[in-house]
Amino acid sequence: ALVVTAILDLTIVASTAMVGPVAAVCAFALGTYVISCLFLNAGFTAMLAAVSGITVLGDIDFDLIRAGKWALVTAFGIMSLVRLGLAGGIRELKFDFVVKYFILYLGWGALCSIFAVHPGGSLSFALMKFMFLAIYLLTLAFVNTRRDVNLVIGVLLVYVLASGLYSFAGLYHGSYTRFRGFLDNPNGFGAALSVVVPLLLAAYYIYTKRVTKLLFACGVTLGMLCIALCWSRGAWVANFVAAIVFLVMEKRRKTLIALVTATAVISIIVATSTSAFSVFYKVGRLQGGGTTHRTTLWNYALRQIEESPIVGKGFELTNDDVMGNVRGADPITGYFLADREIPFNPHSYYLLPTVATGIPGLLIFLYFFYNLFKSQYRGWRTAVDSRYRILHAAMFSILAGTAIGFFVDSGLIMSSGSNANYFWIALGLVTAINRKRLLDETIPPLSIAPA
Repeated sequence: ALVVTAILDLTIVASTAMVGPVAAVCAFALGTYVISCLFLNAGFTAMLAAVSGITVLGDIDFDLIRAGKWALVTAFGIMSLVRLGLAGGIRELKFDFVVKYFILYLGWGALCSIFAVHPGGSLSFALMKFMFLAIYLLTLAFVNTRRDVNLVIGVLLVYVLASGLYSFAGLYHGSYTRFRGFLDNPNGFGAALSVVVPLLLAAYYIYTKRVTKLLFACGVTLGMLCIALCWSRGAWVANFVAAIVFLVMEKRRKTLIALVTATAVISIIVATSTSAFSVFYKVGRLQGGGTTHRTTLWNYALRQIEESPIVGKGFELTNDDVMGNVRGADPITGYFLADREIPFNPHSYYLLPTVATGIPGLLIFLYFFYNLFKSQYRGWRTAVDSRYRILHAAMFSILAGTAIGFFVDSGLIMSSGSNANYFWIALGLVTAINRKRLLDETIPPLSIAPA
């Protein structure tokens, strides 16, 4: 099923995306139909992973696609919960620390919304975050067999291959210069790949069949190329850190030495060569004001935290609320905060929850992240099988990369975009595999979702 799905999706997308936006929409619709057919036999998770990647296609209105996507997710989610309840599977869901975190963090966020600049908008935004908890729980509930694991990993592989080819088609047509896949934002695409690519790398080491390993190798290679060409510095940093951590944990010394040596050589060349530094300056998008853009937003965020350090200013704070009476500011601020009505985004997740929910909200989030690290590290240390060890090492490396990437990006885990879905799918998948021992060949699989 994995091979057939990949071949069908790739053939359809690659052959028609070059024609234009209408054909590209039809192509992805057909690809989604293929995955929907698999959904009828394997549960909700695969469909969720496929639908979560759709936010922009051709010239179709972004808001229309977003509304349709969430309608599909909600409809399939309700159907799946009903089906799970009829099968008695609801009782198997445990209220782990992830559920407790959402209840605590969003409960505090709802309380802070009372004192927010825009109470209604802040409360609705906080409640909308519960969608991520639903994604985690549904993934955890419906991944019950090795076949379910294969299907979810296969859909993620198809997503990387199809969105990569779609991005190359956009580059060919001159639609954009930064890869963005099926998402509306290059940084969001990079954030999604920062989760999916390490999972595919783990699958490459876990699976044994040559054809399957070849598919995963192609997915990892294309995914890394897309990460490079989306020009997202947050994704670059996150994936570099994830690669280092994974190689250290798995003791792959030769690859680690090669990566560190290459990085050191490149750093020396950039530091000593004027022409090389000029190329690095352009490649890093430093000439476009990106770094000044970040520091400007951080300064505005710190001012908001200083004004309300305990309960914050709420989730729906706009650029106009942040800038106040500042008109005709410096060119960087004037350019990046020109739209005064959109939500303020400090481009740092360590600042985003602090602005919204104060310092207590940040401490709650940091404690949750600490527990995520601890659970994956414990799973890695106590794994008796190399496959489980690799899986936990991959998830730990994703967390490490994300923790560093949070300094320059706010969309890796709890954003309002589709890219954050992939983190919760990955966390639910790894938790389900470990909790239900789905990689054990000798233990009969337990199936809740109807086959």
